[in-house]
Amino acid sequence: MVKALAETHGKLRRSKKGFTLIELLVVLAILTILVAILIPVVAGFIHKAKQSASNTDAHTVFTAAAAYVALHDDTTFTSLGSAASTGKVPITTADLSNYIGSNYSFTITKITINGGVVAGVQVSEFGGTFTGTYGTV
Repeated sequence: MVKALAETHGKLRRSKKGFTLIELLVVLAILTILVAILIPVVAGFIHKAKQSASNTDAHTVFTAAAAYVALHDDTTFTSLGSAASTGKVPITTADLSNYIGSNYSFTITKITINGGVVAGVQVSEFGGTFTGTYGTV
């Protein structure tokens, strides 16, 4: 009789499907550790991507400013925001709108011109948290 009860109990135990509470807690702990490791890694990738986008935008503005200066070589230009009292014409973002369009997500903070040639560009984007540069600013 005891043997029959033991066999019946063993069959009932094997027929139950599912995970125990301990197994579920172990899986949850492993997933928590993985998430804790991956969040800073993903945040680093996002930071690098935004910085790269800022530098790419600065390069685009640099190319546009260089093209504008090359097409208007009869005028001597000065850096963005410089006073026109020097007799030089400052380059403005409106001058570059034909080259970069009007729907851009960055602010051109600085265009440096040395000797009538564009030397560098600086842009600010993503709420001012990222600054992209190209050339010597």
